[in-house]
Order: sequence, then structure tokens, then C-alpha cells
Amino acid sequence: MKHSYPVENLRGLAILFVVLSHEGSVRGMPWVGESVHFFLSDATSWFVFISGYLFHHTQHDRFSYPKYLARKFQVIVLPYLLLSVLAIGLGIALSRPQFLGVSVPSYIGWSLVVGGAMVPPLWFIPMITLVFGLSFVFIPLSRTWLIHVLALAGLVFTVFSERPFENLNPLLALLHFIGFYLAGIVCSVHAPAIARLKGTPASRALMVAGALWFAAAATGFFTFGQTANSFAEGLGHLNFRQLGKVGLLVTVFLLFQEFLDRPNPVLGYFARLSFGLYFIHGFLMLIFQKVLERTSIAQAQPLVYVAVETAFVLGLSVLLAEATKFTLKSRSRHVIGY
Repeated sequence: MKHSYPVENLRGLAILFVVLSHEGSVRGMPWVGESVHFFLSDATSWFVFISGYLFHHTQHDRFSYPKYLARKFQVIVLPYLLLSVLAIGLGIALSRPQFLGVSVPSYIGWSLVVGGAMVPPLWFIPMITLVFGLSFVFIPLSRTWLIHVLALAGLVFTVFSERPFENLNPLLALLHFIGFYLAGIVCSVHAPAIARLKGTPASRALMVAGALWFAAAATGFFTFGQTANSFAEGLGHLNFRQLGKVGLLVTVFLLFQEFLDRPNPVLGYFARLSFGLYFIHGFLMLIFQKVLERTSIAQAQPLVYVAVETAFVLGLSVLLAEATKFTLKSRSRHVIGY
């Protein structure tokens, strides 16, 4: 099994997009903030695409459902459960059960199911866990033409739907994102053919087409705005953010195939760190919000504000991840996924 450096580097870029898109200072930049946010937002779709690609790339000839689930439990579900203790405890301390009108036991159970009740980025883990549970279906499907039909249908559904409200329904999130996962499997199935496109006029034409696709989606978004804020509202309405992410993914994926099919120390590092960042940065976002309430950072020059928030959220996330790994060694994978 050949290591896929383009996908590794794309994973590193995707986690940086995810973290930066969560920073309020980025979106609040004068003149360019909304455009930058549109460019960065919904990079979770790329994460889902990469998950599908790597699942097929690493498992297609040696898949064992029990071993696969055990592995994912150790490095993704277990860290989620451990960190959820902190998130749920924080929610109880801040009287979230009373605010929502539920008992503490009900709040604990609900929080574990939806993930992002207190620390928003954690919503992703219950959704991707459902994908892990369905993994026994994907290998047989990948050997048939049906995977192509389902991937295309899934992507069409994605661009004509919206995330669930506040990302608080993992099943609806699965329906919204599954097209990207299946598309990742399809790209892995056809990896040799995609690799042969490198340096060809067809590859360049697809890169340009993807960029034009993204530009058209951005034009639509800034002309018509976001059409929905929940899964039910979004059904049947064009989701310009996800439409743009499809086009941009085509361009970036082929660019990386052509120019980054080799180790990249920065993107490779963030790829390895990706789940650690995903788990940690949400907690630092909450802390930074409290810092903003007690300081005048938000009134600083926009670039200073961005630099401070990035140093706090991204920089401290990296330091905490490395400190955890240094302290716990290999056991850190069971605590923060790194």
C-alpha cells in the first residue's frame, strides 16, 4: 500500500481551514472577512472526503469489521468520551440543564449523543462514529458500479441540503455529509487513474473548472446569501458553501497530486496532529470567548485580533497536544487522538 502524500497534505490543510474558520476574528475582518470565511468554511466536508479515501486506501484488501471498530474506538471514540466528561461537567456547572429544561441525567445522555452541546466542534465525532458503524457496507460497495451512483447522489443531496441546526443531530449530519465520504472512496478506487492525470491537459482543465465552479458558488452566496439555517429548511435549496467546497476540492486535490506528491513538513505535521487539534481547539475557543469579555482584544486592529486569536486557539492547541503526547507517550492517542 503506497502512502498517499497528496491526501496527507490535504488533511493538514483541511484541519487548518477548520480551526481558522471557527475564529470570529477571521470572519470579522473588514472588507475581506466574509470572503475569507466563505473560502475556509465547511472544510469539514474535506475531512469527511479524506476519511472515505483513507478508509478504502488502507482497508480495501484487509478489512476486518471488529478490528476496525476496535481501532476507531481507541483513537477517536475513547478520547471523545474522556473529553466529554470535561465538556458535560462544564455545561452542568454553567446550568445548561436548567436552561434547556431537562434533568441532569437527560442532559448527560443528550450531550453524549449530539456531541457539540457545550464544545461545538465535538459534534463531528458522533456523526463520524455512525460512519464507522456502517463501514462493513462500504468495502463490498466499492467493488461495484453502485458506489459511483451513490456518491453522485450523495453529493447532489449535500449541495441541496443544510447541516442540522447547531450540528446537534448526528443522523441528519450523516445524511448531509455522506456524499463526500463516498466520493473519497470513489477517488481511492480510481487512484491510479487520477495519478496518471498528473501533468496532463485534462488535469489542468479540471483544476480550472473547479476554480470556476468555486467562483460561481461564491458569487451565488454573496448574491443570494445563506438560504437556510437547519436541515429541514435547507432541503431543496442550493447550499452555495458546499457547492463551492466541491469545486475547490477538485482544484486543490489535483494541485496536490501534481505539486505536493511528496512529504511536506508543515502540512504533514498538521495532518498527524489533526484529531488532536480537533479535540482541543473547541475548548480553547470557549476560553478565548471569556478572555474577550474581560479584555479589549476585540477592539484592536483587525490583523492584531486575528493574530492573537490564532496564537491562542491554534498555537495553544498545538502546545497542549504536544505536552499531552510528551507526558503520556503512545497513550495520548487514547486521550486526544494524537
